[in-house]
Amino acid sequence: HDGVWSCARLAAPALPEGLAAVAAGRHPASGRVRAAVAFAGDEGGVSLLEADLDLGAWLPAGEIQAPAAVSHLSLAPSGEDLLISTVDGRVFKRTLEGSQEAKVVALPRTVPG
Repeated sequence: HDGVWSCARLAAPALPEGLAAVAAGRHPASGRVRAAVAFAGDEGGVSLLEADLDLGAWLPAGEIQAPAAVSHLSLAPSGEDLLISTVDGRVFKRTLEGSQEAKVVALPRTVPG
C-alpha cells in the first residue's frame, strides 16, 4: 500500500464504562478483535475481552493480575503481546497466547537528589 495504512471504523460493540486503561486491536493473523481493559478502582486486574461481532458483545477471554494498579495498556502490533504499565513505574510484557508469566521489561528509575 505504498507505506499508507488504510483505516476504517470497526463495527465492534462499545467497551464497558468505568475504564482506567484500555488497549484494543485486531489480531493480524486471525482477524479477531481483542481488548485489554483495566477498570477504575481495580488494583491490578486486567480483563481480556474478545469481540463477537455477530452478537454485538465483548466476551471474556481471560484475566491477568498485575502486581499494582494499572496506569496504561498497549497491544503490540502483532496483537499477541500486551504491555502493562503500573502506577509504581514498572512495565510488564505478557504474551496473550498461552499461559506464560508476565516478564518485567522496565523498572522505575530512581532520580538522584
